[in-house]
Amino acid sequence: MMRLLSLFVLLCATLACFQESFYDKVNRLKSERKFVDAKREYEAYLEKKEDLEIRRQYIQFLFDQKYYIDFNAAAQAYMREYPDDADTSAIKNLMFKYYAKLADDSERLGDYDQALVYIVNNLLSTDFEDYKSWELRQSAVLRKWYDKEQKADNLPGQKQVMTKMLGLGLSNLAKSVDTELYNELAQEPGETEPAEEEVVEPSDPQAPQE
Repeated sequence: MMRLLSLFVLLCATLACFQESFYDKVNRLKSERKFVDAKREYEAYLEKKEDLEIRRQYIQFLFDQKYYIDFNAAAQAYMREYPDDADTSAIKNLMFKYYAKLADDSERLGDYDQALVYIVNNLLSTDFEDYKSWELRQSAVLRKWYDKEQKADNLPGQKQVMTKMLGLGLSNLAKSVDTELYNELAQEPGETEPAEEEVVEPSDPQAPQE
């Protein structure tokens, strides 16, 4: 019996050392800024063992080091496989930050349509603390887009933007940017577009810039 107990203690100690050596190696690689090597260490470890704590750390690492395409795939897979995991909320918050960066980038580049896709489909959920601020950003982006089309004297573009405003239930915003056009569109049946509800996964999301 004592021999079995000794073997058990030795096995536990060996496993603890393996775990510690993994952490030590990953931390050393990160401190040396060898992020590609650290990424490989995470992946090699997770291929051998399903460890949810390590998997969450890996997802955080991907986000922190701006491996955004890999991050998106890993985070989505985690949430699909473990929807009821108590720590899934941390992954959801990272996804919120990810889409917020994509929306910021799209707005900065003047791609207001794409910015709205990210905002409407990913950033207005009450699951997130900052959803109210993104409701305000949604209106700001629409106003910027409308101003851009108005300055270009692009009436079809103005109608497109106002139609989106109406489809999103932002009638007051539509009135404030152009009352005359609002009245014209409000009288035309079938002009508004319903807001999309499904989460959009960008096929090849560009890494947000700092």
